Amino acid sequence: MVVDRGESEETDGENAETTRQIATIREFCAPLIKNTVLLVCQKLGQSGDPKKLNPVEVDLVEGVKRFVVAARLLVRDTLTAIGDDKAIKTERAMELVLSLEFGLSGEALASTCRSDGSSSNGIDMLVAILEAM
Repeated sequence: MVVDRGESEETDGENAETTRQIATIREFCAPLIKNTVLLVCQKLGQSGDPKKLNPVEVDLVEGVKRFVVAARLLVRDTLTAIGDDKAIKTERAMELVLSLEFGLSGEALASTCRSDGSSSNGIDMLVAILEAM
């Protein structure tokens, strides 16, 4: 006999509170990072020289790359620190951060950059870097 107590399915020992905290972290972080990538892509789309990047564009690309890496690490550290008595394992936290649903994967951020519709050398470089992450 199966008794349904109305509880959500648990994944890898995660309880409902941990799942709620993960959702809260995702809802807070993903839009910030996506908007940053989108704004930088819009700025890169306004570049004047299509053949080479100027120093400002290089700084934008490098800054976004570092920002995304740092944000992912902070999200991972936050995910491993939550929970009732024990934190989620680091491997599970990285799976969550890099999953498409979480919105911080390289593919998701690259598609955000492509959604602007602009094309330039800087955007192509940023998309390539994001896809490699």
